[in-house]
Amino acid sequence: MNSHNKKWIKKIINELEEPFTAQNVKAAMIEKHGTAFTPSNISLGQFLNRICVVVGKHRGSLLYKVRMEGDE
Repeated sequence: MNSHNKKWIKKIINELEEPFTAQNVKAAMIEKHGTAFTPSNISLGQFLNRICVVVGKHRGSLLYKVRMEGDE
């Protein structure tokens, strides 16, 4: 995943309502930037696991929320 994708994802997750799924992030990314620049599902999930907190699971999809400064 390139640095443009990372910037776009960070911007998108700040605009989405919490909790959100990786599918929500990918759909928003496709709306804004098209399908040519969309990362794979695996790399998107790995990046979200690094910058977000998993708060649960809904219908087989992980629910994320933005990691705050004090969250570990």
